[in-house]
Amino acid sequence: MSANDGKLELALELREEDRIGLLRAEGEIDLAVAEELEAALRSAAEEERSVVLDLSEVPFLDSSGLRVVLLAVSELQDRIAVVITPDSPVSRLVELAEATERIRSHPSEEEALAAVGAGGPQDGG
Repeated sequence: MSANDGKLELALELREEDRIGLLRAEGEIDLAVAEELEAALRSAAEEERSVVLDLSEVPFLDSSGLRVVLLAVSELQDRIAVVITPDSPVSRLVELAEATERIRSHPSEEEALAAVGAGGPQDGG
């Protein structure tokens, strides 16, 4: 279907850790797979679980993927934390879209797990 042979196919891995849905994404997230990411996020958030979305292995995220992330953040509010590698293409897109204030991002999975495992934000904001 795609003429883009260099594209990294999206792989999603969902597991539960201490009643937190941990969703790891690896590969490119674009319009072709945005619905797949959205469905995986809904599964991760079942039964009122908090969610960590790990995007550290995502080399490309387009606006449709960012939309899915922003919708999840809007719906889950303080029950979601997102792992975004600093200075990565994903980080730059979030900055360009002026979404850094809305997405609770962390540089590591451990920090994101601690943030949602502690029952929400601790800085009052």
